[in-house]
Amino acid sequence: GISPLSDCDYVEVLYWNNSGATWRRNKQWLNHTVGCCKWQGLRCNRDGRITAVELGREKGFTGVLPAAIARLSELEKLTLHRTSLSGTLPPELGAGGSLRNLRTLRVGRSKLSGTLPAGLFTIPELDELYLKRTRLSGTLPREIGGLSEMRELELDEARLSGTLPQQLANLLKLRKLGIKENRFRGYLPDNLHYFMEKCSITERKELHSPSPPPAPPYRPWSAPSPPAPSPPAVVPPYR
Repeated sequence: GISPLSDCDYVEVLYWNNSGATWRRNKQWLNHTVGCCKWQGLRCNRDGRITAVELGREKGFTGVLPAAIARLSELEKLTLHRTSLSGTLPPELGAGGSLRNLRTLRVGRSKLSGTLPAGLFTIPELDELYLKRTRLSGTLPREIGGLSEMRELELDEARLSGTLPQQLANLLKLRKLGIKENRFRGYLPDNLHYFMEKCSITERKELHSPSPPPAPPYRPWSAPSPPAPSPPAVVPPYR
């Protein structure tokens, strides 16, 4: 019978689909004698399952991310930032429970475009999402509030728009939120100010403009004003 496809088969698609022959770091790739756990940029667990694909800063990496990457069920880290990655993120990312172990996704500083796949916001362990300096567009869905492990969410300098979902305030472990240089409008979610001292936030002026007035549960974000001095208990008579 036909042997089932392995992690090595799925990751090999990257080589053929994304110009692997031009990568600076392609040592041992396609050498099935040593096994794909020895291929440069990959890491595996004790069971021989791929847990990391680290090809960030690989100038020769071009083209669209293939859907086959979503079949790496033990993958914890995928870094393709500072490459010529283009096209859209495949809708298979996170769909149907795939990539349930993924913790880090770094695909910023690339030529990515299109909208964010809905499945991305259902990956329970995701704690770092780096989408900075891309051509990604569309809105942030309220499902982002389900990413309870999220610590770093970097969306700076993309083309995202709409209002920021109130559910962002559910990300209680968030320590870095980058949203500047997008097309967001409105106000930061009301509860964000409770942990802003622990969370570094980059923002745009539109998000804390004094007009129009915010409607509950939103409030404009601005630095806290010093308390007004209390009036004296007795007003002295004028002379």
